[in-house]
Amino acid sequence: MPAADGADRKATFVADPGVPSAVPSRPPRKPRPVTKESPIAFRGRPGTRARLAKRAGNRALSVVVEAAVDAYLGRKVVDVDPTLRAALSEELAAIADRLAEIEHQEVGIGRNRNQLQLFVNRYRELPVTIAVEMSEENRLHEAVLAELAAIRDRLDHLIDASAVAA
Repeated sequence: MPAADGADRKATFVADPGVPSAVPSRPPRKPRPVTKESPIAFRGRPGTRARLAKRAGNRALSVVVEAAVDAYLGRKVVDVDPTLRAALSEELAAIADRLAEIEHQEVGIGRNRNQLQLFVNRYRELPVTIAVEMSEENRLHEAVLAELAAIRDRLDHLIDASAVAA
């Protein structure tokens, strides 16, 4: 039974969440950190790790791989010395021109193979000159592969020379 003097009737304040001033203030939460993307992993060809370590010098391999990926994606790579880039630009431009010629040759080889495939699918027989045409295309393709190997060797030489200069 309640007391006669009203001592048990205490006024209680219940915060109404619909009224902003009635909600007790608390410090804002810190934003969650941005989650990183999952790592990219690959199994390199034999000798890749040794070549990367040679190229990296005293830097971590992950830094070198990240710079290589950035360069491949067309992002600006900060670590490249502008004077080194300028010194190599002429040689790299010549290599890029040769790669464009090789791409043109490979497109032609692919076009010839597609024409042979269309002929075979349409007439259900092989052309009389198929052996000669295929051997010529194989010879051209082998020449392209040899040219690509020479370009790769030239790039390796440029990389090794630039690593020694740095």
